[in-house]
Amino acid sequence: MRFVRISVLVALSLLSLTAQSASSPIDASPHRVQFVRVNGDVRLEVLDWGGSGRPLVLLSGYGDTAHVFDLIAPKLSDTYHVYGVTRRGFGASDSPASGYSVDALAGDLLDVFDVMRLNKPVLVGHSIAGEEMTALASGHPDRIGALVYLDAAYDRSATRDLPLEQKIEMSKRYGKTASIWLEIKESTPKPDYAHVQAPALAMFAGWPFPDDIEKIQDEPRRREAEKRYMERRQATIQEFQRSMPRAHVIDLSNSDHYMFLSHEADVLRETRAFLAALP
Repeated sequence: MRFVRISVLVALSLLSLTAQSASSPIDASPHRVQFVRVNGDVRLEVLDWGGSGRPLVLLSGYGDTAHVFDLIAPKLSDTYHVYGVTRRGFGASDSPASGYSVDALAGDLLDVFDVMRLNKPVLVGHSIAGEEMTALASGHPDRIGALVYLDAAYDRSATRDLPLEQKIEMSKRYGKTASIWLEIKESTPKPDYAHVQAPALAMFAGWPFPDDIEKIQDEPRRREAEKRYMERRQATIQEFQRSMPRAHVIDLSNSDHYMFLSHEADVLRETRAFLAALP
């Protein structure tokens, strides 16, 4: 029995490391950690990877922390002063009972910019961070230097209009942060791309397919479902381009959602080329 218990512990440790490598790499990169007080009394974890160029702020997706960028951030600090912010409710940041609307989260970032004295930073955001970025850039155009969407330029407002019971059921997948997810979704507006004045780069991933497609056993049916999925994906990209015609769009169809991990070289190349062309 002791052998079985040890084996289980080893297996769980390996699973933990695997999950960490996908969403929150081991904290081994050279950065300074500090805590910034926002909205009066909420402390947010801010990572500082150093650098002497214009400020660049990395924003993680839902459930992740700024440490998810530990691998790629140092590779940007040769040209930019790189920071990362862990939003409230996650990681080492405070977890108040409320204050998770998109506007409130965007306000937290403005407070960070003020405390850190960041003048028109470049925002590089993954996944749900796109909501905060667009809210900031459309509502406070004088505060943002540029935007880089890492599989983040989507209209997720439709979830807000679903029946509450359905949203509650959807939120259960997020465990103890279900209430945070619900508050974000209840407040997610349709992206106001028309009022975004900052230069923008949007990179779109192609993988993985949704679980309901992956579970299809019949090969022809699955291929047809995959084809329809990719067609909808193209329609989404085209809709973004119509809504934000000045944005530069990159289709990384072979990358997964965590493109800065799966296709780091592509993300670095495109980000550097885009930022180098800024005035």
